[in-house]
Formats: sequence, structure tokens, C-alpha cells
Amino acid sequence: MSPSQQAICKRALSKRKRQAEAMRERKLKKALEKKKNRETTRHHRLPTALGGVDTEPNVIRVPKNHHQWWHNLFRIMPPLDIIRYMNRCWLPLDSFALVVPIDRAEEALLLLVNAGIVPTTDPRAYGATDGHELSIKKKKNGRHSP
Repeated sequence: MSPSQQAICKRALSKRKRQAEAMRERKLKKALEKKKNRETTRHHRLPTALGGVDTEPNVIRVPKNHHQWWHNLFRIMPPLDIIRYMNRCWLPLDSFALVVPIDRAEEALLLLVNAGIVPTTDPRAYGATDGHELSIKKKKNGRHSP
């Protein structure tokens, strides 16, 4: 092989090594991102600064990045203030969200069902479980959207 051919081969080999290294870097970065997304952290449904307790069911585990997004957006706002903010800034003008304490959910839902706003009085249909607050969206375009 002539010296010029050797130089060409060396450059091609060097380029392949750089490409392989870049591929390894991308894979490592992706793996680290996946790991980061799997990490969880403790979240207080009602912040301790607002009177929340440091035990279950007020403390839950959530993905670390979701927890950071939540606090970047809502800081330590109480649930009613979060709903007001969502209604004012984020939801379509023909919709609104409500927060109903779970012990009053059936009563509130019965009123909404009787008014034809929601189809069922079952809080679970709207994402509620024991100890959670209930968030419901108003009937929109003739359909019910939890």
C-alpha cells in the first residue's frame, strides 16, 4: 500500500472510531436519561408548609422529573389555587375544573349529574381514589370529559 493509501485508510479508520465513540456517547446519554426518568421522589399532596403531614396518604412517590415540573409550575400552591390558576390560564374558555373534597364528592356529583353536566356519580370515573381530591371538567361540546 502506498503512503497516500495508508493515510486515506488511517483517516477512514479515525472517522469510524469517532463515529463509534459518538454512538457510544449517545447511547450512554439515553441510558442515563431513562434512569433519571425511573427515579422517584417523595411528593406531599398538601405541602407541610400549608399544614400537610409527612405521612401517607399525603406523601406519595412520583417520578423525579414530574415532581420538579410540578413545583416549577405550582410551587406550593394549595389545590384550590392550582385549580383557579388552571381555569384562568390553561383550560379552554368553555370549560372549567372543580376540586371537591372526597367526602363531598358523591353529593357534588349528584348535583352535576342532575344538571346533565356529568354522566355518573362514581368519583373513580374522574380519577379519584380514597384520600384524593376530585377534579372534574365541565361538559364540553355535548360530551363529558373527566
